[in-house]
Amino acid sequence: MFGLVVAGPSLGFSPGVARTAMGLLGAELGALLLASYGCEPECTAAADVIGTVARVDLPILAGVFVLALLASQARRRPLPRRERH
Repeated sequence: MFGLVVAGPSLGFSPGVARTAMGLLGAELGALLLASYGCEPECTAAADVIGTVARVDLPILAGVFVLALLASQARRRPLPRRERH
């Protein structure tokens, strides 16, 4: 996600894409931070849930976001025409 935030403007993505990527990145880092505070000797139930969100749910959501972004870019760009001889 950080790469999308940094390279997004150079690749021609809208500023909303960079903001969404930064939001997903911040949510994942925040969830990892919160999960680490609840795991002293053993994880509490809340820390276990937040850790699962950070390690499974948010990366899947980020992957879906990137795939949707790639699909929308592929739809926008026309295919090159082949010349007939």
